[in-house]
Amino acid sequence: MNMLADVPATFSPDVPTSPLPAISRKSWLWSMPLTPWLNLGDELAENVVKTLRAHKKPLAQPLPAIQQLAREGNVACQDFLADMEMIPDRVDFELMAKGGAMAYRHFPQLIIALIHGGLMTTFSNAASAHILSGTQRLEQNVVRRLFESSTLFFGVLDTEALRPYGAVWEICMRVRLMHAMVRLRLMASENWDMATGLPINQLHTAAGPLFFGTMVLESLQALGAKIRPEEHEGYYLIWRYVTRLLGVPLGLLGNTVAEQQAIDQRILPLCFDPNDTSRQLAQALFEGLKNLPDAHMIPKTVHEVLSRYLLGNERADGMGVAQHPIAMCWVAPLAFGLRIYSWTLRIPQVGRSAEKFGKRYLHNLVQRGLAGVAADYQPHGHA
Repeated sequence: MNMLADVPATFSPDVPTSPLPAISRKSWLWSMPLTPWLNLGDELAENVVKTLRAHKKPLAQPLPAIQQLAREGNVACQDFLADMEMIPDRVDFELMAKGGAMAYRHFPQLIIALIHGGLMTTFSNAASAHILSGTQRLEQNVVRRLFESSTLFFGVLDTEALRPYGAVWEICMRVRLMHAMVRLRLMASENWDMATGLPINQLHTAAGPLFFGTMVLESLQALGAKIRPEEHEGYYLIWRYVTRLLGVPLGLLGNTVAEQQAIDQRILPLCFDPNDTSRQLAQALFEGLKNLPDAHMIPKTVHEVLSRYLLGNERADGMGVAQHPIAMCWVAPLAFGLRIYSWTLRIPQVGRSAEKFGKRYLHNLVQRGLAGVAADYQPHGHA
């Protein structure tokens, strides 16, 4: 008997449980249809964007306007803020803080992992690559695009700032609204094939815990990081919570690590399907990395070698990353040196000092990269 045949036809994205009592949620996540998620946007965020435009409120600094309209009784703004303020039961700020502290201590590995692995995944999906290419921001100014993204990638490590109305919580809100603006613009244009699903749909957005949680953790370990189980779980949880703040419904997020891993494995083939545009963006990234602070003397070959090492040959080939067999030989000594560094972090005083230094260094790095011009979290170009 096929129990899944009895699943109700009604799609309930906000229900984080199995629709059938006879099967576990993990089993359901391995079996649930994924197509509905491709056609699901973020109605709450889209309604707020429409409301702000109707009231001629600023989209560049939206929070004060949203709060004002909510106090005045605007339902769209009230519902959006209620959704952003909701903290799922599984969220544990103390556990997430351990994951953030681990990442601060391993800041050398984290920078490599995010630039050469995590950032590459943001355009490894053909649809995402099309949207990013339409903005032309990566091709025109890699450093600017990288450090605007880093305000989120590095910012989430300060987990207290992820609490409602914290600085990074607000960044998540602004990114969520930016996604809604891009989606609305593309849906109103003739530049999007709706047969592929909605632009920046929930399935693709739900790749956050996979690309920036699991894959970054794997990259950190490949670069010699020694991560305790609670630190691993805490860092993974950060990205599950951030993905919820970005608007992904609870029905597409795991209540447990095992459930989230099931979702990640299901969506990986759908979210990593690079095309020629993905490969062009990868080359634009490699060409632009020489303009990073403290990286002017690093040749393109080094960046390509690091990306291939972290992505693996199959994914690197898909992204068009050049092969450098001889140069790959120095990655092992680099990882060994970083492994020794990680072992020294087990000394309490060294670990505490490295955490403080890492937090300060990453903050200063982002500020230098932004060069005094704050990230605007606004769509650009035809997207």
